[in-house]
Amino acid sequence: MANIRSDFGAVGDGHHDDTAAFKRAIATLPGGATLSLDQGSFLISESLVFEKPIRIIGTTREQSKIIFSPSGSYVQNGLNERVGFWFLHDSTTVPEHGGDARRSILSGLTLVGAATLSNMSGLLISAPIYCYELSVEQFGGDGISILAAQTGDAEALAGMPVGNANGSSFINCEALRNGRHGFHLRGNNANACVLLGCRSPSNGAWGFCDDSLLGNSYLGCEADSNDEGGYYSNPDKPIRSTYLGCYSETETHFSIGALCTIAGSQGLYKPGRASGGIGLSGLPIGAAYLTQQLVIAASDDVANALGHAPYAGKMIAVGDEGIVYRATAASPYVKLNGVLSANYTDFLNDDHPVIRFPNSAFTGNISPKRPHLQEGFTTGGSGKSGIVGAGSNPPGSGTYDQGAIWLNDSPIAGGNIGWVCVVDGTNTAWKAFGAIEE
Repeated sequence: MANIRSDFGAVGDGHHDDTAAFKRAIATLPGGATLSLDQGSFLISESLVFEKPIRIIGTTREQSKIIFSPSGSYVQNGLNERVGFWFLHDSTTVPEHGGDARRSILSGLTLVGAATLSNMSGLLISAPIYCYELSVEQFGGDGISILAAQTGDAEALAGMPVGNANGSSFINCEALRNGRHGFHLRGNNANACVLLGCRSPSNGAWGFCDDSLLGNSYLGCEADSNDEGGYYSNPDKPIRSTYLGCYSETETHFSIGALCTIAGSQGLYKPGRASGGIGLSGLPIGAAYLTQQLVIAASDDVANALGHAPYAGKMIAVGDEGIVYRATAASPYVKLNGVLSANYTDFLNDDHPVIRFPNSAFTGNISPKRPHLQEGFTTGGSGKSGIVGAGSNPPGSGTYDQGAIWLNDSPIAGGNIGWVCVVDGTNTAWKAFGAIEE
């Protein structure tokens, strides 16, 4: 293990420029070597581009800091964004640089940027690396940027660096007070990353912004007070990110694509939050808590259509609307809803109550033990026979089939139970039946 002070002459007082010491260390150490940082603040004024795997291990992120000078000279990444640390993949092309920094490790340190450099990101990753107890803060651009396009795709042709950062991991890392996103995963080769227990507060855009291709896993992460919101995934890509036990507050919590999954989300509620995808929430419903809907789709294509009114595609959804089922995109949906009326739990067809289950006895013969079918019902193979309504007289207009029954809702002694339709059509004939004793 080499030491940045004793082996390469760094000072670490926050004032002396230690760029030369770090560049000597990176150039001298063999791939896979470990560079230790003592307690101190190490000022550097150039980008550090890693062309081979290096382990940089500090004491703790509070005690070992690397500070980037606002007047420094920094490499740009092809999107006209300046970079603090950059870990290259063997397919990444950077002027005067080349190599393969896969399997590098950063642990126990903080990267501090200059907020005045509005287009500078702190840590840029174009190869799979592993970060533990790392903090990246006060950069004008993104804090931690996992950025890797696939050779020949549209993103690469637009200038995004080529590489493959799939499988990178971040454990107990933090990105805070950066000018843009805290964590930004972007490019078709920025997938299958794991972010465990990471925090991203007080950034100028999203806390966690996912613009990958296939998605990533966020486990127990926290996002607070970010200007645009907590968690975002691009709805125009087939991203299947998973958000398990993630927390956010004082912002839009989740704005994610329909293929993503939220499970056990936590945080304070803010009106107007955006959401999508499959949600499994263990929190009670209440004004002070975030709750997400559960959506189960028959296929990825159908899942992509979910979230568009009125309930496009075949699906089952559990959320604010109750339990909703739609057989196909063109079919009516059926819904079990307990908030349409204080008196009933309703079974609806396209928002029309078909069966009403009384919550209490409140008028007439309506009882919690007895469902109320306000439009009647039909029975039998032909569908003609059935009770189609009730009143003090048979209907004087309308189209009814032979066999329809109209109940008398004001029966008296000597009267009749109801009327039966004996002729099909609009000019129907109704005949009384069921004599009542005098």
